[in-house]
Amino acid sequence: MGDVLEELGVRAGVPRTTVAQIESGKTDPRLGTVMSIARVLRVRVGDLVGESALIEALVPVPVIQQRIPIGDAWPVEAEHVPLAKVNPGLVAIEVRGDCMSPRIENGDFVIIDRERQPEVGKVIVFWWQGEWTLKRLRRRNGKWWMVPDNPAFESMEMEGKDVESLGVVIRVVKPEP
Repeated sequence: MGDVLEELGVRAGVPRTTVAQIESGKTDPRLGTVMSIARVLRVRVGDLVGESALIEALVPVPVIQQRIPIGDAWPVEAEHVPLAKVNPGLVAIEVRGDCMSPRIENGDFVIIDRERQPEVGKVIVFWWQGEWTLKRLRRRNGKWWMVPDNPAFESMEMEGKDVESLGVVIRVVKPEP
């Protein structure tokens, strides 16, 4: 049994002792640990901890019905979807378009941290030319650029333009098939 726990721990990035304590009931795992183990075992988190425990560990995160990168008017109301306990500065936005594919695709949800400051190389939600757009922040030849991951789309120079940031993408959630 020790070898199995050790392999599970290695594959999930969780110390073997933690896996053993969880298995023996000596500790309650953090949600991130359970998610890592579930991914390795290819099961749902709820299958490991039970649906009621999973629901207790979740809080609503607003889902903004916004199209990115094309963009429509910003909504007054938003839906909520459950997501792991996180800071209240998070919103989820459904992606419309393929300027960031293959990593972020049409129909994916991006979780945005509105309190995090933009950093070079991170994917950011920008307000630019009257609409929201999702791009990677880059610095080239001393100038700031919004850069799509998809080479079929052009980069946009930000210098001297009215650009705002909604926040930084911290997670991409693929819809269930």
